[in-house]
Amino acid sequence: MNTSLLWEQHHKEVEHLVFTKVKRKEVVQDLVQEIFKKVHEKKESTKPSILSIADHTVDDYLSKEHFDNSNNEVSEKRNSLKSLYMKRIVDWYYKNLA
Repeated sequence: MNTSLLWEQHHKEVEHLVFTKVKRKEVVQDLVQEIFKKVHEKKESTKPSILSIADHTVDDYLSKEHFDNSNNEVSEKRNSLKSLYMKRIVDWYYKNLA
């Protein structure tokens, strides 16, 4: 099978898996709440950046959803999902807080 067709199929699977409208909003809202909870728990002197906390929070979420890095196919899906979630979180942040 053609590589570009495989990538397109993979991209559609990822979109279908995560980005139904209701699921996307719920997950992003849950992740944002978790991120801000972690931000407020950190001591001011050792507080990492919000993006760093977001990165770890999304990693934790994907691990719970069984997207570990055990093989290349799962790893690619995980990286795609992580990129999509991080983009949505940053978009939400700038739309609502910046």
